[in-house]
Amino acid sequence: MQYERKNAVAAASQALSSAPIRAVLKWQAILTLLCALVAYFWVGQHGALSALLGGVVNASAVGVYWFVANLGLNKSRVAGVGTGLWPLLRAEIVKIVCVVVQIVIVFKTYAQLHHPAFLVAFLVTLLAWRASFFVRTDSEVVSK
Repeated sequence: MQYERKNAVAAASQALSSAPIRAVLKWQAILTLLCALVAYFWVGQHGALSALLGGVVNASAVGVYWFVANLGLNKSRVAGVGTGLWPLLRAEIVKIVCVVVQIVIVFKTYAQLHHPAFLVAFLVTLLAWRASFFVRTDSEVVSK
């Protein structure tokens, strides 16, 4: 039991130390704050809080995705064609469930939710997740 807990902590720290996850979380935080600022001037404090919640839903789901993906990829060290696909698929399923659960919680508990601000921040940060495909790591940079 203690060994499994150490592996989970190691997987989480390894996930957050990768360049793509740090870049995506940074951009999602910046975009969330920008959406909240625009929403504050647009509809007030409830709009700003709604935009913050929309961004946090995606940012937390990305964190869960990377944790679950790295946990599965660390366990599957056997070389094979589909070895890395199942952990990534499982992580995507967990991320989608996490997003749906968080959206339901926000919609049920926050009565003054400003739906357009929430959805705009949610969609903007969702698009920022796709930017992780374009983040280069130091090992990919070729020195001339």
